[in-house]
Amino acid sequence: MNVMAKAHVYAMGAHASAGDTLYHNNQPYITHLAEIARRVAAIPGATEDMVAAAWLHDVLVRTKCTFTDIHIAFGIDIAGLVLGVSNMFSEVVTKGVEDAPPEAHTIFCARMITDIRMIAAYAPQLGEVWFPFTARDALNALTKADPGILEEAHRTLDDAIAHVDSVNNGGV
Repeated sequence: MNVMAKAHVYAMGAHASAGDTLYHNNQPYITHLAEIARRVAAIPGATEDMVAAAWLHDVLVRTKCTFTDIHIAFGIDIAGLVLGVSNMFSEVVTKGVEDAPPEAHTIFCARMITDIRMIAAYAPQLGEVWFPFTARDALNALTKADPGILEEAHRTLDDAIAHVDSVNNGGV
């Protein structure tokens, strides 16, 4: 089994045993991870380690898995990427992400696209507050991300802001 498939199976088990589901539709959390992993895999030059880390990026914060568990199962490189992406959400606005490697910036950028779309569709009131400030600041901090996915993330955010403005102001 290659490292990407191993990470998929590992993440599926970890999130399922934690009872982890998506808040907006109660689907298994793995559906969120699958979208991010597919997005990362489609980036020219993405490595198997990046895709594996995309599958695993939330196990440290949403399950009982530890950094040591990931290190033992996948090695230090993937464990380091997982830790970097896990830490980015809290650090991206408050402390910056200068120490995170470009691969972590890219994975986090893929996550942001997924989160932005989900919030625009299912929680537009949150988007009204989160998009113009926190999400924009986060994307602006991802200076080492793959340029193509970063551009896509900015377009996704702009579209989501327009959608949320329309929904929250009585439009469709």
